[in-house]
Amino acid sequence: LYQRADQLDAAADEIRRAAAKLTNEELKDSKTQWVIGLFQSGRLEQGITQLTALTSAYPNDLSTQRLAAEVFNDLQVNEQVERAEQNLKRIEGDEGTLWRAARAVRLLRAAEIAERKSASQTLAKEATQLVNRLQELIPNWPETHRLRGQLAERSGRWSDALASYWLAWSTGSRDAGLAARVLNAM
Repeated sequence: LYQRADQLDAAADEIRRAAAKLTNEELKDSKTQWVIGLFQSGRLEQGITQLTALTSAYPNDLSTQRLAAEVFNDLQVNEQVERAEQNLKRIEGDEGTLWRAARAVRLLRAAEIAERKSASQTLAKEATQLVNRLQELIPNWPETHRLRGQLAERSGRWSDALASYWLAWSTGSRDAGLAARVLNAM
């Protein structure tokens, strides 16, 4: 309730007071919702600090590490993305999908801003390998389609990019970033 009223400090106090009465899962969920509230209210630095603490407190929790990878990728906090990738890989194993997707997103972003063409190509090649493996493992996952679209966009294949983005949209990924990519590919 505190979070809905934008009283995040009061929410944090209430979580601390109730911590002894909550199960570990309830405490993790409460902290996660509080951290999300920090980001939603624009308190980015505090959100980053608290999400980092949350990932350290729950290093074996898949949903926490996935959230961290997604948020830190969106905010381009590469050190934390890499840490979340490592945790996801440790949790999922070598054939995992979440760590592959997080790494591919990070590599594609790095390829876009790389100063040297050779570095950009190396990063994009590794991202392509990850996306190809995702395609084999879970071909109808929205994130697989989104990443395929990004690869097609990168190589100027706009109709392929648009088709992949539409598939991502139709299989459940509906956010502003994807909508912008669809519009850009049109």
